[in-house]
Amino acid sequence: MGTYATLSRASLLASSMSLLVLGMSVAPATGAATTGITTPYFSSANSPLVTASPGYQLETFESGALTLPAVTLTTLHGSSVDLHSSVDGDDGVLDGDGFNGKSLTVFTQANTTGATFSFNNIMLGTYPKSAGVAVTVDIANPLIFTVFDSSNNVSGTITVPNSNTLDPSNDDFLFWASDPAGISAISVSSNNAAIHLHLDHLQFDTINTISIPEPGTLAGATIAGGVVCIGRRRRRV
Repeated sequence: MGTYATLSRASLLASSMSLLVLGMSVAPATGAATTGITTPYFSSANSPLVTASPGYQLETFESGALTLPAVTLTTLHGSSVDLHSSVDGDDGVLDGDGFNGKSLTVFTQANTTGATFSFNNIMLGTYPKSAGVAVTVDIANPLIFTVFDSSNNVSGTITVPNSNTLDPSNDDFLFWASDPAGISAISVSSNNAAIHLHLDHLQFDTINTISIPEPGTLAGATIAGGVVCIGRRRRRV
């Protein structure tokens, strides 16, 4: 399996400038998912997904539950929706604090944690072409984001070697994936987690992929308001 582009939270936040990092790997699988991290993530306005798309759906958990009917949540040790540790903007004010909003608490036991969101292509009419989920609280070494294709095979991953995300909300980040052939599920997991994992802003788009600059256009490129790490799988030739 190929090596994917990874950045630690320290590396991501050390830069005072926004930047775009492209990592490519050659993998034996034919999967073609592109994966990335966008930080900081304060609201859906920071999302790289096409939020104005008719196929875009967003779960904020502010109702107290997962309400998207075409999404199934499975976890290693259970979960609950709780007050606090929300994406900043969910309480209606961008103030660097997600204390008054809600998030999905994914329980950690024996240092392991994990949540998988599976998409029902029958209900949606197709699999999403892009998807993402925000991490608002975690201490994990490592934290792994995994993407599954329409055949439920792994089509992309990102590994954050040392992830330490706590309140306030200025270090929240969004894991995201894009695959024109479809995404059947995404997951966030760790086999060495110190606390419960908090996730928010599950989102997907059944129509659009995420626009990625071509490699030749990356020199000096910046993304306003955030740091982006990109990893792309491509076919071996």
